[in-house]
Amino acid sequence: MWNRYNLWGYFLNYEELEKENKKLHTKIKIYEQVLKQDTILRKQYAQTLKALKEKENELQNLNQNLEKIVKEEIEKNKQKEQILYQQARLVALGEMINNIAHQWRQPLSLITTAISSLALKAEYEMAHEDDIYVTNEIILKNANQLSKTIDTFGHFFEENQINETFTLANIIEKSVDILQTSFNDNCINVELSLDQSLKYYGNSEQFLEVILNILKNAQDVLSGKSENQKIIKIILLERENEFILEIQDNGGGIEEEIIEKIFDPYFTTKYQTQGTGLGLYLCLEIMMSSFGGTIKAKNTMINNERWAIFTIVFPAFKKNSSYNE
Repeated sequence: MWNRYNLWGYFLNYEELEKENKKLHTKIKIYEQVLKQDTILRKQYAQTLKALKEKENELQNLNQNLEKIVKEEIEKNKQKEQILYQQARLVALGEMINNIAHQWRQPLSLITTAISSLALKAEYEMAHEDDIYVTNEIILKNANQLSKTIDTFGHFFEENQINETFTLANIIEKSVDILQTSFNDNCINVELSLDQSLKYYGNSEQFLEVILNILKNAQDVLSGKSENQKIIKIILLERENEFILEIQDNGGGIEEEIIEKIFDPYFTTKYQTQGTGLGLYLCLEIMMSSFGGTIKAKNTMINNERWAIFTIVFPAFKKNSSYNE
């Protein structure tokens, strides 16, 4: 028979069972939440894995096409540079034609004057044998001058991509000869201090174009000045296995606010009809790509005058050069 003690024990066991039941329900709820969270995480993981797979595929496709894209961009840049070069060269050719016409004007005038004088003397029967001889000498002398002008300018019109060993001083002197008539007309004195022994293996015509561009800029600046002494100094030397070429002018220097921009493409301080803004940009491109060098510009004070100095520096010997002395 149940007694009160047994009944009390029954109630105690029931309370414990209730407690255990509540704990079990709590665990079940926690487990359900965990399962739910696990499902969410698994779904997120699957989505993340899918996204990673898609990105991986995109990356693989990009890697496969990257070389093609790079080649296409390089080709586009080459085409752009070629267009810029051709534009600048057309401008330079126009300037060279003007220089040829300018240098031919005086010899042609002298030839015309000599022939006209001889014809006038012959008309009035005043011509002598000496007059014919003198006229002939004038014509021959000036014809030779015309021929020399053609020789001086002739190579400039050629698309010469041949590398050869050349004397740097000879190219510098040639560039001065090309512009000498314009220098004389603008009362510009050119002072040369050139090491005649320095040689280089490369494209002499590109080197000539670089110097002509810088000299032409100096001439344009100096022609607008009223100073009594207009000077361009050209210095060539070798130091620590590098060739250093300085082109200086006393035209008042370069404005500080633009000195960092003068080598940018299409930057120019000239009127649009006078320049494209490609000259100095292409000079820098040529020196970097063909000569492994640089061009820098700065201002300095010399004898209380402000001078602009363009400094060209490039290795004394071109890599893989066949020239080896």
